Amino acid sequence: MNTNHVPRPSLSQRFGQRSLDLIGAAVLLLFTLPLWPLIAAAVKLTSRGPVLFRQQRVGLGGQEFTMLKFRTMLDGTDSYVRSDPTVWAAYVANDHKLPAEFNRFTPIGRKLRRWSLDELPQLINVLRGDMSLVGVRPIESTQLEEREAKSRALYVSLRPGLTGLWQVEGRATVRSAERATLDDRYVCTRSVLGDIALLCRTPLAVLRPTQHKHW
Repeated sequence: MNTNHVPRPSLSQRFGQRSLDLIGAAVLLLFTLPLWPLIAAAVKLTSRGPVLFRQQRVGLGGQEFTMLKFRTMLDGTDSYVRSDPTVWAAYVANDHKLPAEFNRFTPIGRKLRRWSLDELPQLINVLRGDMSLVGVRPIESTQLEEREAKSRALYVSLRPGLTGLWQVEGRATVRSAERATLDDRYVCTRSVLGDIALLCRTPLAVLRPTQHKHW
């Protein structure tokens, strides 16, 4: 894999990718839409705060966008983590995931995380053009800054994905260094057919027993 230069997708590749995103996201939205009010009600009735969690992530060209998720943690967890030096240090040391001892899950949150149902609102991000169905892992700017220069350049050359190599090859068990390697590999080898293959593998990855995500 050559990471000395950033691959530039052709016009036909960009058209194919965006067509896959729009058609795939619309179909998934249609099929999952009946779940949305049920999840929203479960979130609202079991904890105080908004139904949706919003957080800034790095997108195409290094531009930040607001990523949407169903809220799975107590309202204010983001501020809590960033304002407490001890908690922030533990969060960073744990690969930018909140350690289990700082449990902040809502009663329904852990179940939503287990089945990746909290990520359904990201279909809106895909339709908006913030994200793709398949791509690099959506990360915060602080995480991107930890990567080497070549890896950062590769990362910002594509939109983050709702799924990707990081999802099908480990999910929450993948450590930061390996995530960067998987993202680099994806950028340098991506294709529309490869994206379709990753989409097909994603349901099996979701069903596979794995360590719960804490962020």
